[in-house]
Amino acid sequence: MMRLAKIVKSNSHVDYVGRVIDVLDTDAPPSGSDYGFAQFVSIPLDGEQEVIGVIYNSLLANPDYGNYGPRLSPAADLSVLSPDYLNEQGVLI
Repeated sequence: MMRLAKIVKSNSHVDYVGRVIDVLDTDAPPSGSDYGFAQFVSIPLDGEQEVIGVIYNSLLANPDYGNYGPRLSPAADLSVLSPDYLNEQGVLI
């Protein structure tokens, strides 16, 4: 079974939001076709039971959008000059 996302939010007891895992979480992140619209997904429970769901929406999250303040270094140099900088851009499903 391929791991697609981490649950990051619950809108209700039947509606969950997951953040698709990326290169910071694994060496082989899922491709876009793995979490496309109307794709069935499951979450394993105890024993042989699992919860089944359907991907019905997606959202690109970019917390840096609108942050036009001065930059001390270019984005490419941040991993060297600011190793504690977190890439918080992601895909939510």
